[in-house]
Amino acid sequence: MNTRTIYLLLLVALHLSSTAQNQEIAYSDQSPNFIISNSSGNNESSPEMTSPNMICNRGVKKFTTSNYQGAIEDYDLALRLDPQNTVALFNRANAKRALQDFKGAIADYNQVIELEPSDKVAFLHRGLTKLEMGQSKKAIKDFNLALELDQQYTDAILFRGKAKAQAYKFEDAIRDFKTVIDQDPENITAYHQMALAKMGMGNYIGAKKDLNVVIELDPQNAEAFYQRGVAFFDGGSRKKACLDWEVAKKLGHPLAGLAIEKYGQ
Repeated sequence: MNTRTIYLLLLVALHLSSTAQNQEIAYSDQSPNFIISNSSGNNESSPEMTSPNMICNRGVKKFTTSNYQGAIEDYDLALRLDPQNTVALFNRANAKRALQDFKGAIADYNQVIELEPSDKVAFLHRGLTKLEMGQSKKAIKDFNLALELDQQYTDAILFRGKAKAQAYKFEDAIRDFKTVIDQDPENITAYHQMALAKMGMGNYIGAKKDLNVVIELDPQNAEAFYQRGVAFFDGGSRKKACLDWEVAKKLGHPLAGLAIEKYGQ
């Protein structure tokens, strides 16, 4: 099998896992997937319970139970009471994004940015939405805007690297991932994404070294075992590839069994 074929196999796996990876990083402490408003009201019959902020908090509870449509309805209500409530706009954007209403999410992020031009997290999330839509160049612009507000914004650098890799600018992407690692030496996602960029360049030796770090930091990472198997396979080591795919299969990777069946003979 040629390099391009096996790399396409890798991309299928990435498609299956990309949403989970995005949420894991984008919803970190540095860039929360929702904002909880401050309020002193604890009694549901109190006036605060009908305030926009308390309604937003009710929406957050629905979001955390995956009731995204219910959360949107609460944010809609909050915005009817206060049309410029950036908390409601930001949270509604994330709920829409969870439902893959990407255009609706971007429209809400746009309003947040119009009202709060210095909100780096809104730029980050708008960029993430564009990245999920496959609009890598537009996503890079948003990550750059976030970085203009905070040059050390690790998440923006990380996802800018991912957007560059999506645009096949692998060398530029690797530079971003190295910057993230300089800031955070145990950033698993940076090592993982750097390995993928190196695989895109055909540098399987370098990719395996990065995936070794990922597996050392996270021994239960099925995706890393699967992808290291891909690197071994395309580097000419079928036996080592299958050993990694066997581990990935035990850890629940959805494509590892298919890879063993098709390429393990």
